[in-house]
Amino acid sequence: MTRFRHLKVLIALSLACAVSASAAASSDDAPMMRYLGLNNLIKRYGGQLATGSNVNVSLVESNAYPALTDKRFTGKILTRTSALTTVETTAGHATNVGARFFGSSVGYNQRSVVTDIPDVRLYTFIEFNGVYLKNPGAVAPYGSPNQSRVSSHAYAENNNALDSIARLDYLVQRDDFLHVVDTREYSTQGNSLNAIVLTPAQGTNKPTTAIGDGTLYVAGRCSPVITGPLTGSGSDAIGQVAGLVALLVSRGKTTESHYQYSTPDTLVIQNTYDGKTFGPAKKKSGYTVRSGDTSEVVKAALMTGALRRVAAFDQGGLTIPAIADYRETEKDQSRNGLDYRYGAGMVNAYQSYRIIDAGETDSAQDSLFKIGGGIGQFGFDYDPSFGGQGGSNSRADYGFIAGASGKFVATLVWHVKIAGSHQLGGHFDPTPTLYHLSLTLTNLTRGVSVQTSASTSDNTQTIYADLHAGHRYQLSVTKSGQPFAWDYGVAWRSEPAISPQAIIGLWGASWRIDRR
Repeated sequence: MTRFRHLKVLIALSLACAVSASAAASSDDAPMMRYLGLNNLIKRYGGQLATGSNVNVSLVESNAYPALTDKRFTGKILTRTSALTTVETTAGHATNVGARFFGSSVGYNQRSVVTDIPDVRLYTFIEFNGVYLKNPGAVAPYGSPNQSRVSSHAYAENNNALDSIARLDYLVQRDDFLHVVDTREYSTQGNSLNAIVLTPAQGTNKPTTAIGDGTLYVAGRCSPVITGPLTGSGSDAIGQVAGLVALLVSRGKTTESHYQYSTPDTLVIQNTYDGKTFGPAKKKSGYTVRSGDTSEVVKAALMTGALRRVAAFDQGGLTIPAIADYRETEKDQSRNGLDYRYGAGMVNAYQSYRIIDAGETDSAQDSLFKIGGGIGQFGFDYDPSFGGQGGSNSRADYGFIAGASGKFVATLVWHVKIAGSHQLGGHFDPTPTLYHLSLTLTNLTRGVSVQTSASTSDNTQTIYADLHAGHRYQLSVTKSGQPFAWDYGVAWRSEPAISPQAIIGLWGASWRIDRR
């Protein structure tokens, strides 16, 4: 199957989703609502806030499904993978993670931000791994039959096999199927390069085991990429962050976007895994993805919106930890501009949502007549073909003028490429390729580079720099090494207001990429 991302299919869809009654904050919600930026989000957008009604999701658990009749799931379609799997009769692990992910209002430490998600596919890890990840009998991971865009993995096997991690990364790459996973306890998922790997508030260790030949999934690189609120366990944070990711996808499907593509239809034949057989032959139909809901852009917006300093608070005897020493010591400073313990910092719904809501701005090189690239205070860009191969541009510039002094944040995200395969019944090739991209902020007024992120072992780069009032700046994406054709997403936000500054583009651009 082939995936194409096309030029300039302008999306101008209006969003008119009402906030459900459950979104209103009760008194015990208030501290966590402030902590995650939800109060500001609801105050700013009110009835125009996306609710997730246009997003299907999947919940991956250990050995049980959530309680299907729990009142927090009223009105949702919860589809079991197997009729034989245990269903919780009371609110256990699976039920509470699901409530934090897609349920209605359930209290300050179980807040879901997307209450109207309609369709949820339920898996145990063995079921997900067997049918849709390892997928014996079929060439490649199958994805999810309900066309899921976000999956919460509150449980995963402790398996460092290259095949396992490469298949997860391939799913994200091929279908923009975002997976939210925990790096603290289960090493397979935490070593993923394409998934959204998080740590609950107190931070985590770097990966300690190289995967495969150790040339790409290396020990010591920066993982996680984001921090989630510690409200009892790592699983709680996974559910809440997955809900925020679904919120961004929901808004991204309707925001101003300049590109769209269709994922391929995929087939799966009957599978046997771990002594169990899962179902007859099935087909997963493709779906449309736009710039604003690509996995690269959503991940970039999530990281760019994160806060590097948050205060602790106590609620009902539960202490929500602070982040007070982000990157203060050299040992915590990763090469891609993050903190090894916290990734980009604490998730913040308000900041990340504003980035997606602002819509897409093309680089100067991809702008009409090659004059443009001026960016505003919030926004993103998705480039479907970058790297100098096939006529694609190998540089992308975005210009602005700072209206006042303050912080500027930008994150560049691209996927590791997994070779995969296109033939049903063929051999899945887990060979990974990491193209090298850099992100630089230049002060054009002074003619100096402010900051560059150019790690060669990560597939994200982050800029976190000070702006000077009235100065002209240029944010640039560049490539190194041999020419390639690959896509990226970049997101930015500025504390002070900034005004767009047009740049004359000097490079051509390619308008289609075949990634599959």
